[in-house]
Amino acid sequence: IVLKANSSFFAEQPYFNRIELLVIPESSNRLAMLSTGDVDIAFALSAAELSRVEKARGVKVLSIPDRQKLNVGLNVRKGAKFENVALRQSLAYAVPYDDIVYGVLKNRAAKSAGPMSVNSRFFDLYNLADMPSYYTDLDKARDMLKESGYGDGFSFELITAKGVPHVEQAAASLKASFAKIGVDMTITPVSQAKMAEKNGQGTYDAFMRDWLTDYVDDPYYHFFLWWGTGVVINWTGYSNTQVDEWYQSTAAIVDDTKRRAPYRNAIRQLIKDSAMLWLADGDYTLAVRDDIVGITLHPDTLLYLRPLKRR
Repeated sequence: IVLKANSSFFAEQPYFNRIELLVIPESSNRLAMLSTGDVDIAFALSAAELSRVEKARGVKVLSIPDRQKLNVGLNVRKGAKFENVALRQSLAYAVPYDDIVYGVLKNRAAKSAGPMSVNSRFFDLYNLADMPSYYTDLDKARDMLKESGYGDGFSFELITAKGVPHVEQAAASLKASFAKIGVDMTITPVSQAKMAEKNGQGTYDAFMRDWLTDYVDDPYYHFFLWWGTGVVINWTGYSNTQVDEWYQSTAAIVDDTKRRAPYRNAIRQLIKDSAMLWLADGDYTLAVRDDIVGITLHPDTLLYLRPLKRR
């Protein structure tokens, strides 16, 4: 795709008159082309690749605090494989959190503590650190699996974002850990288009996209998008009328001292219900040639091209 500057645009003309967007499926090839200067910006490199490339001459890695989350969404609709709460909780205790944070993400992230990112200002404001959260405990995971009625084992399919190395590596880590409690997880990489189709139709067992983020750092925005019954990107199909009442009760309230209690209640219930496996909270990272400037992080985490310049 070739983008050309619009000479009739009302604002200041961009530095670059032409920008070419290349689709390079393999992250190793993106890494090599950035290192040699064949491209100026490379997206979706793994944490290990970022660590390597930041040592290369002429390359810099930007790491900007953000509210990105790496999650596994579970289909909890009636009749779906993960309608069973105890089954979902068993997987939450079988997640190898340290392997993902330190092994896959190379300490470029923190263990997630639930639906709100640890980098959200509300995490401290509402004292969410004292919320119950899951940790790796395979014995407890096996007990929960028995409680769910699947003590003899269970199998399901995880669809993953194709061509995203940290997603592929995290999925492999999950598969190995789940196998230790008798759960067989099949990993199926799919295109972004197929992922969107399956998420929208609810035709999947579990999904793992790339990093997800809230454009607005506010719990009402978060619940209205992700967790309210029937809301716009409630891909898991989660529905809890009490959670709906808690978050909707704050719609016209701006005083955080009055919002705090209903949101703490809603978040505590959401963690208990485990409609997602919250794996890690990370920063926004981007590898670029060191003479490229003008990069700023916007709430939508999209790269705005017009401000870019070559130093």
